[in-house]
Amino acid sequence: SYPTLAKTGTVKVRPENGRVLSPAPAGGKATVYVDVVNNGGADDTLLGVMSEVAGRAELRSRDGTIDHIVIPAATMVPLASEDRHVQLYDLKRELREGDVIIVTLLLQKSGAIGAITVVK
Repeated sequence: SYPTLAKTGTVKVRPENGRVLSPAPAGGKATVYVDVVNNGGADDTLLGVMSEVAGRAELRSRDGTIDHIVIPAATMVPLASEDRHVQLYDLKRELREGDVIIVTLLLQKSGAIGAITVVK
């Protein structure tokens, strides 16, 4: 028998369901929601975010900036509310409904992973 990914202790993180819930003007800001799934057997840590469409990107909560988010093994962590989300500032272009952007998640073990994000 072969060991499962969960039993090997490997990290396997992928973003799912990336979305911006409303269009945003150039120079403005946009809120990005994404689900971070870890199908592996080891925890990882989300250390930051970036996007080429923004001058600055942050992990945020209603109380301010978040410096990191632990992504436990074999779980899904939603960044999909005022408690945890990605905020893009100083947009370099207008985001229109139907546009697709990439938001890069910077993880301690998995490295940089692009989240395909649709403007709704």
